[in-house]
Amino acid sequence: MIEVSHLTKKYGGHLAVDDVSFTVEDGQIYGLLGPNGAGKSTLIRAILGQREYEGKITFHEASGKEAKLRIGYVPQSPFLLNASIAENVAFSHWGTTLDRERVRQCCRMAAMDFVDELEQNIDTVIGERGVRLSGGQVQRVAIARALYNDPQFILFDEATSALDGAAEQAIQHTINSLREHMTLVVVAHRLSTVEACDYVYWVDKGMVRMEGNPKQVLPAYADFLAVQNTATPQEKSEN
Repeated sequence: MIEVSHLTKKYGGHLAVDDVSFTVEDGQIYGLLGPNGAGKSTLIRAILGQREYEGKITFHEASGKEAKLRIGYVPQSPFLLNASIAENVAFSHWGTTLDRERVRQCCRMAAMDFVDELEQNIDTVIGERGVRLSGGQVQRVAIARALYNDPQFILFDEATSALDGAAEQAIQHTINSLREHMTLVVVAHRLSTVEACDYVYWVDKGMVRMEGNPKQVLPAYADFLAVQNTATPQEKSEN
């Protein structure tokens, strides 16, 4: 379990996150929903330990005891090396002997079926930033990489926002298939990305504006977006 308590983060005089508290229970998929600039990525970076902040973030084992948990991370634009698929999946262990069976297992969990069609399989070199792969395939490599360390949580930070509809649905299906194995947090601004989540936090202007199951939160968020899309610039700044 991840427990975020009264998290506050300032950039200069601007409050990027304003006294936010929420809990991520084990074995579920959570959505962190909100428009660009709402503070979602700042929250994720705080959980990953990449940002200094006020407040407290506590990780608990299933027994409730405080622990240091393994967290996987899938960004919107993953950095891939001009190296083999196997080397990219095992990137966090660069310089050590590859666990090839672990790589194959992670590729299966990430639904990387396309690997079987490649002449050199997991030894196929994919080019700088994965130029020889499609956008959806690049994201699957990033998911397999996150899985390689056997994480207890995986954070998906706008991982499907740059994909077209078909690719997004395919990656979303892969994300949903992982719910039996670990806890997932999906950061998004699209409603479709978090429809299958168990619980959704709607973040706006650095605060949790609403929370609940998707059927409760998504209609309210859709109404908010409709108003924003028809508002004048002045009205948007006031809301």
